[in-house]
Amino acid sequence: PEFDHVDADADLGQQVGARRVLVGEQQLGDGPAAELPACEQGAREAVAHALALDPACAPALVERAALARGDGETAIALAALEQLTNLLPQQAPFWHDLGTLRAESGDVQGARAALERALALSPGNADARFRLANLDATAGDRVAAIGGYRRCLAARPGWREALFNLGELLL
Repeated sequence: PEFDHVDADADLGQQVGARRVLVGEQQLGDGPAAELPACEQGAREAVAHALALDPACAPALVERAALARGDGETAIALAALEQLTNLLPQQAPFWHDLGTLRAESGDVQGARAALERALALSPGNADARFRLANLDATAGDRVAAIGGYRRCLAARPGWREALFNLGELLL
């Protein structure tokens, strides 16, 4: 059936909302596992309809990235996040997610660039700082990693992972 923009937006919102409720219920151990695949298929169809009408539909791109990431389709998730950062370059969360996924896929240079952009847009983003410190530690740059973890702890005192990683470097 033909969808106009209003119908596509409404369908996308309804399908994505239903999917997020089921995912949340499953994470809490309360969700019916059998319903999730059908719900995710509905979300995929809604995303496809929305993007067919408007390839720059940010809500659909966000959901496409989430669905693809959940399915292990890293290339599709990366493409959606890259499109989001091009469409909305001042949105730190998209840069953060792009950097995180690039790091997970082994693109250290791309991850660093995206995470630094997220941090420039949102200087208080302790998680982006933590991920950059992890990249430094993995690269063997102890001085930069130690400084990064210390800045993380200044922003979020008592952060276990940052404390543990810092302690490992200081031993």
